[in-house]
Amino acid sequence: MITVIESSEIISYIILQAEMSLMTMEVPYRKIKTYAKYIESKREDIRVECDYISIDAFRCRFKQNMKFENGTIYIRDMQTLRPEVRRYLPSADITAILNSEDI
Repeated sequence: MITVIESSEIISYIILQAEMSLMTMEVPYRKIKTYAKYIESKREDIRVECDYISIDAFRCRFKQNMKFENGTIYIRDMQTLRPEVRRYLPSADITAILNSEDI
């Protein structure tokens, strides 16, 4: 059976892995795509929904803190955002895949 995860899980992971002192950050689409391909290469039963629509849907949840422009997500006020995105983290097995290598 195929499990589908969304780009929101990857974005949340990236945000929460960033240094705690960061106030702003930029996440290019190609970085999200790289993570998605890596997950899919490690687990054939997982597909990542990683198109602009799914990324924009996540951005809409946090429109005060995120802007998606020219293929990059611009994130501000990271200290406020971190606790909110925690609920979108991927499952423990997917997080373990992401933690296993330096992507």
